[in-house]
Amino acid sequence: MVLKVSIGGIQAAVKKMKQQIEDAEKAAAFVEKQKLVEALRVVTPIDTGEARAGWHVENDAVVNRVDHISKLNQGSSKQAPTFFVERTVLNNTKLRPKGVIVKNIPSS
Repeated sequence: MVLKVSIGGIQAAVKKMKQQIEDAEKAAAFVEKQKLVEALRVVTPIDTGEARAGWHVENDAVVNRVDHISKLNQGSSKQAPTFFVERTVLNNTKLRPKGVIVKNIPSS
């Protein structure tokens, strides 16, 4: 004689757990991106504060849309070394860049 017990709802429970894990990973990544924003603000040269305040998380990237941020990163200020953005990103131990670290996009 064989006894069989059917249990329902396992697939739904697994799906819910997967979603919770994905949500937790996204939240943790956002926190790390915010930490990177703060690190970039600290190392960004300051005159008026515009470039420093320009750092923020946008979609899946850390962005600064201030026009002169590229010149600052190329060493135009004595307050920060050349490529301070790349250095800061590479010193981050929890986030890894996807491809090119700094992408200069012309303002529209």
